[in-house]
Amino acid sequence: MTQTHAARVLVLGGYGLFGKRACVNLLQYRHLYVLIAGRDSAKAQAFVKTLEQTLDLALEAKARTSAISLDAQSPNLTSELRALNISVLIHCAGPFQGQDYTVAHACIGAGIHYIDLADSREFVSNIARLDSYAKERDCAVFSGASSVPGLSSAVLAMLAQKAGADAGQVEHIDIGISPGNRTERGLATVRAILSYCGEVIPGWHNGKTHLYWGWLGLRRQRYRDHTSKYDVRWLVDCDVPDLALLPNLYPNLISMRFGAGLELKTLHFGLYALAALRRWRLLPNLALLAKPMQRMSDWVIRLGTDTGWMHVHVQGRDRAGHIWHQHWQLQAQNGDGPNVPTAAAVAITLALVEQRLPWRGAKAALEVLPLSEYLAVLRGYAITCSTELQSQHGDYINPNK
Repeated sequence: MTQTHAARVLVLGGYGLFGKRACVNLLQYRHLYVLIAGRDSAKAQAFVKTLEQTLDLALEAKARTSAISLDAQSPNLTSELRALNISVLIHCAGPFQGQDYTVAHACIGAGIHYIDLADSREFVSNIARLDSYAKERDCAVFSGASSVPGLSSAVLAMLAQKAGADAGQVEHIDIGISPGNRTERGLATVRAILSYCGEVIPGWHNGKTHLYWGWLGLRRQRYRDHTSKYDVRWLVDCDVPDLALLPNLYPNLISMRFGAGLELKTLHFGLYALAALRRWRLLPNLALLAKPMQRMSDWVIRLGTDTGWMHVHVQGRDRAGHIWHQHWQLQAQNGDGPNVPTAAAVAITLALVEQRLPWRGAKAALEVLPLSEYLAVLRGYAITCSTELQSQHGDYINPNK
């Protein structure tokens, strides 16, 4: 049942690239009060002022938001959170590579539900270390409530159901994301991507762990819009939690691959070359170049398009031995792509404050809610999804080849 009073939700990093989108989406629900938090109180206040000046934001929503200063590394974080009287904290302050569980641990200690948008394999995979503590404190802790593995796992569950298959019948998974070049990019995202360029990525091939190289493994993906026009994007291997989590979720999985790419070939292949140099240790870890590379990419942000894509392709074999394919794709236009990574976190927040999600403990955000609940958050944006057989769609490249 929906609460009659406004549940207080804190968005840590609420003035960042994804935090801003999460705040705006949360404010669409009248039973939520949103606290925009981060170390820089001036930036938090400036974003609140921006929200107040936004013409399409209802007047009553302006009374349901405020800015606060909050240091995630504060030694008094637990007591500070407890004093705020919040129900849920959404952690958007990446990059999560190298972070510890200070914020999640403090939330549990304060009796607050915790959700993050982490895309770090290690961070998301190991969140279950807090499971006993979270259950003891009656808290729900979800890590990776973002495009991957939050959204991607929900898509996979939907596609398997559409095929009439169970988890044991899924054999091959291929996931890819390619944002439009005109889409805003945050420093944390740039640093996270660069951190694994030219580094070893443990993947899944022939039913066992297989080593890939970050931002190498070049392949082409064709996306088709509603007019049947194709948009060709180049993808490369990237490190995401799905590579570690999905082989456990699908016991007979033979191959699993995740690819991402930049729309502009100049940027994509330029980073590909740098990743190759890093692989042979001719360059230091590319995360050290995050700030200058973000500035360089901003020089050409007016080129290309504002259209981003995501796809999930799954192949399996039914009990009679027949092979089946299912394909799902998402197209985001008008620069609305950065809203996609926030959808799972917002939907899970709603389910928690409306008491529709009784689960307690700590785990990766795998199949927490049906896909339809995540997509409901994205209504009103220039975001469309379609499901069809890959044989009708284009040139799916089997990860085994």
